Amino acid sequence: MASFTNYFDILNHHADTKGSKNAICCESEHVTYAKLNENIGRFGNLLREVGVKPKDRVVIAIPDSPDSYYAFFGAMKWGAWPTLISPDLSRQDYEYILQDSQASALITVRGSEAAEAQTPSPLVRLFVDDEVYPSLLAGAAADLNPYRVTPENIAFLQYTSGSTGNPKGVPHSQADMIFSARHYAGEVLNMSEKDVVFSASKLFFGYGFGNAVTFPVFYGASAVLLSGKPGPADVLGIVDQYGPTLFFGVPTLYNMMLKFITGPVSMPSLRFCVSAGEALPASYYHLWKEVTGLEIIDGIGSTEALHIFISNRPG
Repeated sequence: MASFTNYFDILNHHADTKGSKNAICCESEHVTYAKLNENIGRFGNLLREVGVKPKDRVVIAIPDSPDSYYAFFGAMKWGAWPTLISPDLSRQDYEYILQDSQASALITVRGSEAAEAQTPSPLVRLFVDDEVYPSLLAGAAADLNPYRVTPENIAFLQYTSGSTGNPKGVPHSQADMIFSARHYAGEVLNMSEKDVVFSASKLFFGYGFGNAVTFPVFYGASAVLLSGKPGPADVLGIVDQYGPTLFFGVPTLYNMMLKFITGPVSMPSLRFCVSAGEALPASYYHLWKEVTGLEIIDGIGSTEALHIFISNRPG
């Protein structure tokens, strides 16, 4: 993938060369690369039809699902600036982010705190759980020429957690996505189209976004999603059902799993386990290796850097 400088050429390439391969497996829904590419175009055209313009901000607050990919890449393909945020914030938090980002559109679900948020400016609202949403998406054209920008132009925003004040919107480019995919996923994890990834970290985190969106899409791999918050039984069930080769967790979850597992466990599909998001205690690292035979690749990342920027290497 060395020659590609934007994700839409990458997606077109995957649709042409591996269109029948699953890009996303989310519970009972499986989405091929051909369908993913098609629905990205449809979502971008849907935003165009409801009045969203290039460089408008589009806030996406939905549980992890294929619609997260359609909305994110569809907005970006049309030239708008999407931002994925948690679907579990308070109404006040949503109102702050919508105003701070100067959002023109909100993608969410009915009955949520986000749906109740009020803004001083007009706001287009699309509800992905609305009974008319599937027909709206299917009725939009699939063909959409990507809004042409240089790889370094702003393409999307990510909001910080707000641990040192109000959340801040960090602008990122497609070049940032490609850089982290090449240098971390490629050079540290040796990722390829043969991989199946499962990230316990959700898509609205920079860590989860790289794990389950930018990395697998860049390499033409497959991503397994869980819409809810994963517990130890969920992770083990996904490992058993889907056979992921890369598992991305956080120290808290590794500790929960170590308490849940009653003895040595075999997870033969996994090449690597990765940890980030908080400090990994040495005891977790050693006990995990003792119980599973697998090494944890530990990294430090930030929203500002998009993903992990310091990591140990396998072995």
